[in-house]
Amino acid sequence: MATIDSLVVEVRTDADPAARTDDQVYFDIGTRQWRLDRVGRNDFQSGATDTFDLVLNSALDTSDIRKIGLTKNGWNAWRPAGIKVIVNGDELYRGLIGIWLDQGSDAHQTAGVVWEAADFPPRFPDRSVVVRDIVVTTRTSTRRGAGTDDRVFFTVGTREWQLDHRNRNDRERGDLETYVIRDIENLRMDGIREMGLRKAGTDGWRPDEILVWVNDVDQVAGPLYEGTVSHWLDGGSGAQLRHGLKWTAPDYPQPVPISDEPDAPVTALRVEVRTGTERYSPTNDGVYLDVGTREWLLDNPAKNDFESGSTDVFELEPHAGMQRSDVRRLTLRKTGTNGWRPRLVKLFVNADTTPVFDGDADLFLDSGDDASEKYGLQWTARGFDLEIPVACHLIVGTVDDTIRPGRTATASAALFDNLNTAGYRTRCGSVNAIWTQARVRFRVVSFDELAVADANAQMMPDSTDNFVTMRAVAAQNNVDDVINAYFVRATGTGSNWRVGGNDPAVWVQDTRGGQTVNTGPNFQRVAVSLAHELGHFLGLPHSCDNANNDPCTNAEQIELMMGDGTDQTSVQLSTAEIATAYANAQALAE
Repeated sequence: MATIDSLVVEVRTDADPAARTDDQVYFDIGTRQWRLDRVGRNDFQSGATDTFDLVLNSALDTSDIRKIGLTKNGWNAWRPAGIKVIVNGDELYRGLIGIWLDQGSDAHQTAGVVWEAADFPPRFPDRSVVVRDIVVTTRTSTRRGAGTDDRVFFTVGTREWQLDHRNRNDRERGDLETYVIRDIENLRMDGIREMGLRKAGTDGWRPDEILVWVNDVDQVAGPLYEGTVSHWLDGGSGAQLRHGLKWTAPDYPQPVPISDEPDAPVTALRVEVRTGTERYSPTNDGVYLDVGTREWLLDNPAKNDFESGSTDVFELEPHAGMQRSDVRRLTLRKTGTNGWRPRLVKLFVNADTTPVFDGDADLFLDSGDDASEKYGLQWTARGFDLEIPVACHLIVGTVDDTIRPGRTATASAALFDNLNTAGYRTRCGSVNAIWTQARVRFRVVSFDELAVADANAQMMPDSTDNFVTMRAVAAQNNVDDVINAYFVRATGTGSNWRVGGNDPAVWVQDTRGGQTVNTGPNFQRVAVSLAHELGHFLGLPHSCDNANNDPCTNAEQIELMMGDGTDQTSVQLSTAEIATAYANAQALAE
């Protein structure tokens, strides 16, 4: 990673005469946001390319660029055609957009106002399944006041669409409604990163459930996602005002293990925010806290929050069934055009006296036309969640290359994220689902095939030759500055390994080799083995181990780091293991 000294964004608007906009447009990298606006210039005209040299208000490095995204405010439609991002004079990303961003009542009403590059950061493999249509069904609660007349959007993380039936009163109390989004432009399955609902306005809404089908307009097959919401989305002055305007499914794309640790359920949340003392630091605008799966409006009734130099404390109500693993990021976002400068932010979970985050925001959140430095409306804590790059290597035979683990590199890479892979895309665990517990995720940055002697490809020597062969292969093929993972058909002892030394790597048996069908339990068992070995890479020993005269009890079979042979049920990490792994992951994260 490198320090960012300059950040330039070029945005090209489509040549369609209706493609231009006068609305506010924001550029988002995941940890920072800027309003794209050049004083005295009429930006985003049809066919024009606009260049923005962004002001860097604080130290940033390339690892802080988690995504490439655009968001629009207002009712004037816009169709961006492409975007280029230049960091320190070098092109970081260039891509086509070609979709309408709109939330009005005209022909583009279902387009939504969010776009995110599905191919950044680069992922392997490049899944090419095209999304043509999406069907969304929502059921509104029968509770009093559950219905709404506000605008509601369905989001998949990289795109969103407004859910609206023209000439019909949607989302009445108890209603079950189905929305068909057709002729979707420029979206693949790997762009469906999440399942979420977002509401605008101040009229509360309580959806009870949601079902989503992809490329299945007639709903012949089972839904890609089916989940319970049972959550107020509200931004008004009523009783539900602290619940925020967003909901994101905590179990998509994969269910996260529910820990049996006593402190795993979230029973209390407290956030402390100190506002700066500089001129224009205070605000009267609405401020929201977003933890990735839930959002709250930060507001103490009958109190003037976010005054200059003040520290405001907000005791938040956790939502039913909320777990520590649902706290996946820390974002402050502001509405309105009144600037605000948050300084110190602390987040406490349950009765802990040590915050899970204690850091300096030190960022002016402002989007007004008079703002000298347009930093946008949201701030995300850097380093709260960690991403670790992984280089994967598939061991195959030199003479007989049918001797290989798994079926394809695609199937093996899917062990990390299991993102919409056919046959086992739902309800099967994955490495990243397991490690969500520790706010750690792994991103496959490369995947190659390595030819070795057929005998070693058939059965890779491990402790049977004191790891000489494994270390020799790693010494020749390890990629620098990443975790290296080697997939083999089998090992000499039938075990998986984290092998240390000058060229450390994890070695995992992908015993699906040669099979024509990957069953869910078999896929998940291999994923758990890989997650277990990565735990060793992050400094975790076996929690129990028969080899060390500490046999694992039945109760310990659910632990990821058990040493007597993991299976698809061995997924949980203890609170102490999470703390250790997270601390060690910080040195490895991009």
